[in-house]
This record gives sequence, C-alpha cells and structure tokens, in this order.
Amino acid sequence: MRYARSIEELHQWHQEALSNPDIERHEIEPQCGWYKMRRVKLGPWVPVLITVEQDIDPDTGQLADDERMRCEVDGINEDKIEEIWSHLKPISEAAFHQLFENRRSIPAMKDDYTPINLALTPITP
Repeated sequence: MRYARSIEELHQWHQEALSNPDIERHEIEPQCGWYKMRRVKLGPWVPVLITVEQDIDPDTGQLADDERMRCEVDGINEDKIEEIWSHLKPISEAAFHQLFENRRSIPAMKDDYTPINLALTPITP
C-alpha cells in the first residue's frame, strides 16, 4: 500500500531548517516549502515554492501514481529543481508572500539578473 504523505511530513525538513540553518541538506533531495534565492550575486531575492503533486485514489486513499516534485520560481514553473535546490534559503510562508508582493511593487526588484542596493531602494509597507 502506498499512502500519500501528509502536509506535516512533506514540510518537516523545511520547518526544521527554519530553526536550524545548519541542518543537513542532500543535494539530490529537494524538500517542500517556501524559499528564496538570487539568480545573480547581489541580485534581488526571488521567491521559490516547492510542492508535491499527489494523485490519490478517492476510494482507497492510496497513491494512484508516484508523487511528483513541483517547483515555482517567482510564480513560474521550473523544471530544473535539482539545479537550484542547493541555492535555496528557507523562509517562512509569510516572508514568501511578502517577497512575492515586493517583487511586484518595487521596480528595482523586478529584474532578476541586475544587482541592486536595497539601501538605496527602501521597501515601504
């Protein structure tokens, strides 16, 4: 029998990483959660969401197919999750949503590939 992992199980590593930045990270095992990354040195932070798709049989509650990792970088599907995984920094869900909003509202944060100085570009609430 193959049962789908719960939300708590899927986010366990992420929750531990928020309180312990030195937690072991396996380069080929991305974990569900909310993250941020930079595409270039000193570039703006970009929000990253890692989730798992689960096809669950409604009659048995078992997985009908293998779980599939999904990754969204700034709201856009990203196929190369293993390539960016080691560059991700765990953040809270609230910080993820705030970063997502800042990327839309602060012009200097819209270009992923241009270094910025946030001291010169203050973030206003």
